[in-house]
Amino acid sequence: MSTDDCRYEMKPELSVIITWCNRPELERTLGENRQLFERYDAEVIVVNCAGSQADLSKILSQPRPRRLSRVDLQTTVFNKCLAINLGVSAAQSDHIFLLDADIVLTEDFLRTAFGIIADQHFFTVERVVESEPEPLPPNDHLEEMTHRMSFVGRGGRKATAMVRRTLRDDSRNAPGLVMLARKHFLEVGGMNADLQGYGWEDRDLLLRLQFLLGLEERSGGTVMHLSHKDEDQHVAWQDRQTSEQLNFAACLKNYRAGHYAGTYYDDLAIWKDKVSVEDKTGV
Repeated sequence: MSTDDCRYEMKPELSVIITWCNRPELERTLGENRQLFERYDAEVIVVNCAGSQADLSKILSQPRPRRLSRVDLQTTVFNKCLAINLGVSAAQSDHIFLLDADIVLTEDFLRTAFGIIADQHFFTVERVVESEPEPLPPNDHLEEMTHRMSFVGRGGRKATAMVRRTLRDDSRNAPGLVMLARKHFLEVGGMNADLQGYGWEDRDLLLRLQFLLGLEERSGGTVMHLSHKDEDQHVAWQDRQTSEQLNFAACLKNYRAGHYAGTYYDDLAIWKDKVSVEDKTGV
């Protein structure tokens, strides 16, 4: 056995979970993030949820991080929360980074994040810029919007969610790009797969980390989103706005009932025979 083979038997320093459903941008994401991931001996876990197996195989045949696993779910409907939960179940590291299939890391903020999450915090990406930004119209004098929601539960439980969009450069904050300790993810039961579509499912995780564990959010770093139209996404719901409204209402109902757990353990039990995991490290 070579020294290189021995290296990849060791526990990775970071597990990067990427959910995927027919996003061609994944090829660029894996290629351009490759060097940074390998700097930290990170394992990348790509979770195919309702996407084309042939298309994903083609993407993974291109240059990519060496330490990589592929998870395929036997389903016809994309569910981001379910995909994340099953991706985390295959992770080996004590540190989890939830990353989208169309994100390129433009700077190295991971070392800073490691130090933060070791101290009772979770880390979110502070700024997402577009690869093809929409310019601010010349007659628009509003440059930035910030919306902060605070929740106070029984017994003094507190949690905060924030939405920030900078109109002058078409950038925003990214609650869905989060790095945290794997033990904290498991302690809150992971993601809530009862939520459908896009919107609020990412903030729900952050709120439950605060409600249940008393963790605090820290943010930093800039990444680039590979711009595309929302209608290109494979979805089974009406539209993003409707999806977010429904998810927010479902989460609020949970919080009012004092229910702060995700569906991680139920998902593992239900899907254990419907998931295939392929270690493609070094292939």
